[in-house]
Amino acid sequence: MESDKFLKLIELLERESAARVASEAARISENLVFQQTILDMQASNQQIIQQLNTTIGILMEEIRLLKGPKKNSHNSSIPPSKDENRSVKKTNSLRKPSGKKPGGREGHGPSVSRGANLSKKDTETQRSYLDLSI
Repeated sequence: MESDKFLKLIELLERESAARVASEAARISENLVFQQTILDMQASNQQIIQQLNTTIGILMEEIRLLKGPKKNSHNSSIPPSKDENRSVKKTNSLRKPSGKKPGGREGHGPSVSRGANLSKKDTETQRSYLDLSI
């Protein structure tokens, strides 16, 4: 009797072991399929990346050509005063500084032009003279 139980137990263990082996084999084959899928996806992604890099390079070159050189007074109608990095020439005066402050001198009043002192009578005389000369 015990040998029958022992044989049934061995048979049960063999079936269980066979099922585990089959399950493990299925899992391994499934993993291989997944690995192959991943490798295929990586290869296609590499192709897409290369195409995108090529497109980016072409577009960058197009942008560079469209921007062209910066405009300045030599290649456009921009005046020379608007040129970037232009050298500003400082005028060097040959006069030596006198040390005096600029402006009018103290004690001297403002000057008035001669035409401002004409009276109304003088301007009328000038007008009549101009009318006669024509």
